[in-house]
Amino acid sequence: YFDWDIPAIFAILFLGIFGTSIAFLASNIVSKRLPAVTTSLGLLVVPVLGLLFSYWLLGETLNREKVLAMAFILGGLFCSLLSDRLNREQIIK
Repeated sequence: YFDWDIPAIFAILFLGIFGTSIAFLASNIVSKRLPAVTTSLGLLVVPVLGLLFSYWLLGETLNREKVLAMAFILGGLFCSLLSDRLNREQIIK
């Protein structure tokens, strides 16, 4: 049940319009200044941060599936960054 009062409607509109537009603008600025691979790897962290902040700020539970999903995301990110670093070191040599 949700009470549709005026402050709630303004909060939803404010977050929907301004929060989304600021995030979209920041994403576009980052995409213009960094390579696409770096940008896409940075976007992989968004769900992990969402889970961690919801656990910390909202008191939500982290079950085994969520922790495993975060481990897979961070593991893939680590493997990609390690692979990129090893490729750069081979090119330099």
